Amino acid sequence: VARWVRMETQPGTNKMIFLASIDVGANIAELWSGVWDGGSWTLTQLETTANFRKQESGDEQCFDLAFEQNSKNAMAVWVDTNTQTLAYSTWTESGGWVSKSLMAFNVCTVTGRQRWVKLASKPNSNEITAGVSAGTDNDLSAVIWNGSSWDNGVLIEGALPRASIRNFDL
Repeated sequence: VARWVRMETQPGTNKMIFLASIDVGANIAELWSGVWDGGSWTLTQLETTANFRKQESGDEQCFDLAFEQNSKNAMAVWVDTNTQTLAYSTWTESGGWVSKSLMAFNVCTVTGRQRWVKLASKPNSNEITAGVSAGTDNDLSAVIWNGSSWDNGVLIEGALPRASIRNFDL
């Protein structure tokens, strides 16, 4: 059962990518990607059941997807539950998805679980901002991708009002 699906179109093309959180059993989920090249879909598993958290209620989107606007490369970010940090993978038209990496800026090592991840692309650039709310205090942090690496990140708010909804946007 798909709990969350996010789809983005590649700027200036008819190509699309989706990410989906798929329940595969009791308390087990996987993160999958589908890439539409204009004629067919290619499916790729980005995260295994051991490292991808199943949302207890299915109400929390702990991953997101965005395209760099200039290079047209894609970025996927999700919560790696094994390390309790954010993981990411980039996609290029020539190489597809690369193996996941973990962010050095650890926005997720707070008490409680990670709840929401949101990405936003900066127009006319390769910058992508990732926002994440996490923890029992529902902290909000952000980190910026410059097209080749993530910055040091920043805590924006120490206590968002409600954890059960994504109460921020980028």
